[in-house]
Amino acid sequence: MASHGERRAAEMAEVAQTLRELGVEPLMTAATVKRQRKMGEIGAGEAVRGALKKDGPAILSAISAAARDRR
Repeated sequence: MASHGERRAAEMAEVAQTLRELGVEPLMTAATVKRQRKMGEIGAGEAVRGALKKDGPAILSAISAAARDRR
């Protein structure tokens, strides 16, 4: 999600629009768009981008720190 969140958010936004056109309220899809977009924003940060080439704990630590900084 940190490396592809923005693209996935855009894709899910299209799905949400399709659902609306079909008369279905896209509750879960809208929530997914929101989460993917936030993670994409976090993932765009330099610290997170640098950590993506490291191990799992380093990635999680960088994402956690970036999320805390956004609050």
